[in-house]
Amino acid sequence: MQEWQRLDELVRSETPQLLDAIRKATAQAHNEAELRFALQSLLMDFAQKAGISLTQEHERLIGKGRADTLYNRLIVEWESPRSLRQPARRQHALNQLHALAQETARQNRLRRVGCVAFDGETFLFARYWDDEWHTEDPVPLSGWSLRRFLKMLIALETGRALIAENLFADFALGGEGTDKLPQRVTQTLYTAIRSALKEGNHLAIRLFEQWEQQFSQATGYRQKAEQLVKSDEFHRLADGMGIGLKEAETHLSQVLFCLQTYYALLVNCWRG
Repeated sequence: MQEWQRLDELVRSETPQLLDAIRKATAQAHNEAELRFALQSLLMDFAQKAGISLTQEHERLIGKGRADTLYNRLIVEWESPRSLRQPARRQHALNQLHALAQETARQNRLRRVGCVAFDGETFLFARYWDDEWHTEDPVPLSGWSLRRFLKMLIALETGRALIAENLFADFALGGEGTDKLPQRVTQTLYTAIRSALKEGNHLAIRLFEQWEQQFSQATGYRQKAEQLVKSDEFHRLADGMGIGLKEAETHLSQVLFCLQTYYALLVNCWRG
């Protein structure tokens, strides 16, 4: 099992218990300090189980502001219990995070800084990305939002951020990933669809024919097939999938089906 798979499984298995503990801590906390202490303790326990060493700095002075907690490239502002129900408090928290993220990026020459505000009940996710500030609507504490927070914590702490460059290296066909995951997955998909069609699997045939009709209508690839198979992009695609060029040309529709299926699986995995 790869390290990212181990951590993903750990996040999923620990989320229910951690979710209950956070709700209990929020109900018992009377102020921000009490909530912060309880949540930081829970995160340290999670980090120990994950086998990562959290680089946490509390009350870190950044420019003219002060970050509640800085985890490497993730800034966390702890808010008073349930205070983010108020729009004014949410805006204040986002303004603080924006200023802190901008200064952190400047001081450390970072392209990306993750930001989270949390009051035990509501998450505010934001990020400072290539000198641009991106915010999202508030989301309630749930299994999904907690998993997202934990994954951000792990990614930004361990240095493997979910940015385009890293995603391309790890998951693009022909990327720099050492385990050749994209090639292995697409080869498996290709072998499976070829076998199913050859064996006359009626369900597989109907599903594939429906996909091919819809894909052709959306892209018009059949009319461009001759031009497509001669392109450098297609040659790189076949090489990345570990399929001979002649075979890829002969079974073009199956190759494109595997490619689209692979990226559809990735998108669903990232939704977490």
